[in-house]
Amino acid sequence: SISAGLLLPASAAVPTHIAVYASSVLAEQTTPSTLMLAPVDVSASVSTVAIADLDLDVGEIGGVVSWSPPTASGVSHYVVYMAQDTHGSNRSLVGSEQPFGTNLLDMPAESLWLPYLPVYTKSSLAEQTTPSLGSITDRSCSTNLTFEDLDLDANELGGQR
Repeated sequence: SISAGLLLPASAAVPTHIAVYASSVLAEQTTPSTLMLAPVDVSASVSTVAIADLDLDVGEIGGVVSWSPPTASGVSHYVVYMAQDTHGSNRSLVGSEQPFGTNLLDMPAESLWLPYLPVYTKSSLAEQTTPSLGSITDRSCSTNLTFEDLDLDANELGGQR
């Protein structure tokens, strides 16, 4: 009995069967040994991506990004971006890769706002090609402040609230 390993690239289509032909210096076997692969339908995506924006400036966000971990094994890291649309256009990395087991990431205050938060999982082989998406609502606070100066002297203020 001889064993061998087969490593497919991360971008390869998932095969349904594997055929193995034995060969010698004289010829190749005409009828292979075959193996049907059982489909594996495991989601390596995170879920429930969210952020509570604590930066009250218009066009800026800050707060804690959170997500629920995937059920699949093999995930080694999470990679969080902000993006212009659901396709990941103009994506910008938030912080650094987070190790598996970490489900929170601090987004610094005054980060420029983009409307989407794609979160990718990463294995030792490659980064996921289709992320889970969260959306970001830019919360802001503005005030309408007026003051009537009732002091009649130059360079002095006086009034009532």
